[in-house]
Amino acid sequence: MMDPHCRTRAGFQSLVQKEWVAGGHCFLDRCNHLRQSDKEEVPVFLLFLDCVWQLVHQHPPAFEFTETYLTVLSDSLYIPIFTTFFFNSPHQKEMNLGREAQDAHSTPLHLLTVWDWSVQFEPRAQTLLQNPLYVEKPKLDKGQRKGTHLKHQRQLSLPLTQSKSSPKRGFFREETDHLIKNLLGKRISKLINYSDELQDSFREFYDSWHSKPADYHGLLLPHIEGPEVRVWAQRYLRWIPEAQILGGGAVAMTSRLVGMMEEVRSLQEKINERHHHQRALPAEAPSLLRSSARLSSLFPFALLQRRPSKPVLPTSGWKALGDEEDLARREDEFVDLGEV
Repeated sequence: MMDPHCRTRAGFQSLVQKEWVAGGHCFLDRCNHLRQSDKEEVPVFLLFLDCVWQLVHQHPPAFEFTETYLTVLSDSLYIPIFTTFFFNSPHQKEMNLGREAQDAHSTPLHLLTVWDWSVQFEPRAQTLLQNPLYVEKPKLDKGQRKGTHLKHQRQLSLPLTQSKSSPKRGFFREETDHLIKNLLGKRISKLINYSDELQDSFREFYDSWHSKPADYHGLLLPHIEGPEVRVWAQRYLRWIPEAQILGGGAVAMTSRLVGMMEEVRSLQEKINERHHHQRALPAEAPSLLRSSARLSSLFPFALLQRRPSKPVLPTSGWKALGDEEDLARREDEFVDLGEV
C-alpha cells in the first residue's frame, strides 16, 4: 500500500489478483470452504484487509475506495457463486473446471468474478464503494516532467540501517575461515549494541514524520499507537444494534463534508456562470449520503429508522385487534389473536 496506484480501485484489484490469487494463496483451505479441517482455517486475507482498513480509517483522502468496499470484499470470500477466492491456486482452478468441461452430461459453468460489482449491487449502491473525498493526483505536462525536481521529504528512505560502503571485490575469498568468523562475530556484536540506538532513531523519525501534514499521494506510515488502532466496526459489529452511533460516526461526517464540497462547487459554477454567461447545472451529492440525520455509524448495513415498524401480521387480523392507540394502551394486557 506504499504505492499510490494501489490505493485506487483498479490498483487494489490488481494487487489482490497478483499477490493473493495468482500468487497461490490457499483460499479453499484458509477459509475452510468445504468444512473439512478446522486446523487449516486461518483468516490471513481478512487480516490483510483489516490492515488496509486501518490505513483507510487513518488517511481517508488517500484512498479511492471506502471501508464499505473492503467490507463487501471480505463478504465475497464466502459467497460460492464467485470463483475468485474459492480455490487454493490457479492450477487447482483450471484442473477442476477443466474436468467439469470434459464431462458431456454436465451443463457449462458460467464463472463469475467478484470484481463485477454489478452482479451484487445496483449502480446506485455502487456509489458507496467510491470515496467522494479522494482527489486524483494531477498529471504533469511533458515539459514539467523533464525538469528536475527535489524529492519530497516523505519520499526519502527510512533510516533503519546505516549506509556502508560495499566491500572490495574478492575480499572474502582471500581471507581464511578464522578471519571470516571473527568478522561475522564483530558485526553481530555491533548489531546488538546498535539495536537500542536504531530503536531510538526510528522513534524520533516516526514522531517527526507524523508531526507534519501527510502527503496523500506519497508514502504513508500508519499510526501504531494503541488508541489509533481501532476495531473494524462495520465488518465485525454491524449486526449489533448497541454498537451503532445513531446520526453519527465516520459516515455522517463524510456526508457533511460532501455537502460542503457540493456547496463550494455550486458557488464556483455560479461564479463561472456570471463570467461566461452560461447556465451550468449544479452537481448533486450522492443521494444515499444526502440525509445524514438518518445515517448511523454502521451505514449502509444499518440505517436509523424514525418510524417504528408494524408487526408482521395479516391485514384482517391487524384490523380485528383495533387501532394503534388502543393497542398502545393495552400493550401489557393479553391479546387473543384467535385463528389469525
